[in-house]
Amino acid sequence: MAYNVEWYTRDKDGITKAEKFEHIGYPDPPELEPGSDHILLWFHQLNAQRQASFSGAAAFSFSDIKAWQELSGVIVRPEEVSAILEMDVAYRNALHDFQEKGKERDKRK
Repeated sequence: MAYNVEWYTRDKDGITKAEKFEHIGYPDPPELEPGSDHILLWFHQLNAQRQASFSGAAAFSFSDIKAWQELSGVIVRPEEVSAILEMDVAYRNALHDFQEKGKERDKRK
């Protein structure tokens, strides 16, 4: 999650780190465990519908996941829900760190 936030979140100028370094390349993302790529896809589907909160991205709730599951027709096992929630925590932590680094850079200017 931290990799995705760092490389694909738009900065205040609307540019991602991946776009800035596209001409020289950038490191590959960490490998997923075999058979878990569907969970990352599901996370991205949920993330696209994420609500904002005062402190940034709102956490996924069980209700959010249940509604997505019912509307999409996907059958999600309990351990996959746990993985999605763990990814959500990692994503929000990485996003917070990214935003804090941006604030620090802005202060130095």
